[in-house]
Amino acid sequence: MTILESIYNNYKNRPNEKAITANDGTLTYKQLWENLELFATYIERYGLIKGDRVIIQNKQNIGFVIMQLGLLLYGLAVCPVGENATLDDIEKITKEINAKKSFLDNEYDISLHGVETLLLNTNRKEHEFPEENMEADVLYTTGTTGSPEGIIHTHRTHFATIENIIGILEIDKENNLLITTPLHHSFALRRLYANLVLGYHTIILYKLMPLSNFFTYLKLYNITSIVTNPSAMNIILKYGIDYLGEYAAQLNYIEFSSSPLKDNIVEKLIQILPNTHLYNTYGSSEAATTLCLDMAKYRTKTGCIGKPTRHTKILILDQNGNEIIECGIDNKGYIAVVGKSIMKGYVKEESNIKFNPYMYISKDIGYKDEEGFYYLVGRDDDIITVGGYKVAPEEVEDIALKYSGIKECACVGKLDKIAGQVPVLFIIINNKYNENELYKFLSSNLEPYKCPKEIRVIDEIPKTFNGKILRRKLKEML
Repeated sequence: MTILESIYNNYKNRPNEKAITANDGTLTYKQLWENLELFATYIERYGLIKGDRVIIQNKQNIGFVIMQLGLLLYGLAVCPVGENATLDDIEKITKEINAKKSFLDNEYDISLHGVETLLLNTNRKEHEFPEENMEADVLYTTGTTGSPEGIIHTHRTHFATIENIIGILEIDKENNLLITTPLHHSFALRRLYANLVLGYHTIILYKLMPLSNFFTYLKLYNITSIVTNPSAMNIILKYGIDYLGEYAAQLNYIEFSSSPLKDNIVEKLIQILPNTHLYNTYGSSEAATTLCLDMAKYRTKTGCIGKPTRHTKILILDQNGNEIIECGIDNKGYIAVVGKSIMKGYVKEESNIKFNPYMYISKDIGYKDEEGFYYLVGRDDDIITVGGYKVAPEEVEDIALKYSGIKECACVGKLDKIAGQVPVLFIIINNKYNENELYKFLSSNLEPYKCPKEIRVIDEIPKTFNGKILRRKLKEML
């Protein structure tokens, strides 16, 4: 089974049900499928052959979805790029993946109206479904620790990921899903696919701000679930917390990814949405969604990233690649994934040298408890080694954020002649900030080797679009 076959089945069985809504219109499953067949027929004129790679620019609308899925139906591998991607970035990716064609917004009107205009003189015809082992897409990582890496997935790994996602969500009725994050990123794109496979209605939010857009959509489309990230949720709670509670009876779940929610945010959400599942999913572009935790149900499990999803087995490995069987924080190691959703490989051949097609070994450090829950300590790249002791930046940050004079913070390691490395804390302050008080607060709540030896006040913590801290940028400042 593939995603496209599932959408086709919904076209046959639920033709008049709403499939997708965005700022450029609404399509039923019948209209969506007919547009996919039309677009797959239209692109025959470019002389592309099955298996070719193409680039498409995200516009966060229905036009993008038709093009994306239509290209897949034709048998092409699709590389989606961001709406704000520069021409230099696109040119670099084009060369790297050997793309045969690009669909960019400076050449095409990537909207429902634009696509329908493009297809006016095209005669629709049926297309064979792509084979499961064919390349489906090339996704680029967000590059938090280095240059973004191109990752290849097949239609088989696509569908395994969708089954992982569906398996963690408790959906027992029609699901009106609101997506607030960019569709060129795997998190949002896979959730769109999952809801289309289920035959439900997906609503795409073009921009979160002004926040009235978000609440208008919640009411207008009777939204029952939300896909978002911690950065967006922070904005929603800061400016719209009084309104969000009005939808407590309506919202079945909110799903987050990319980075964990802070404990105080989780508590706020539980207070105003007491019956809403708060799913935090852990994964990667390489292995997709592999772990999930309902933070509302397991609120006491600080640092927990959940239990494995349907097609996933998690191993904790030592530095020699041997499995660590023992549980507990003293038995931490590299988080490794075994499962059907693991990528085909990297675009760059040199990156595939250490790649095991049956197991993805991440650079994340974690451990398992006696109940089978997994915990994330930090990334191997980010762990700070102070005189032989290991310090996870997140541990320092969690303590620092309890000091009332700090709005945001990020910790990284700085080279030191004596200790090897020492922690440095970058902070965004408010009017209650006092440096001496902060040092005293940290020293009374952290072991001496974990205490930052330097504190730097900055105006903004560099992050990716989905809220991950760009620690490499902070290290460059050092």
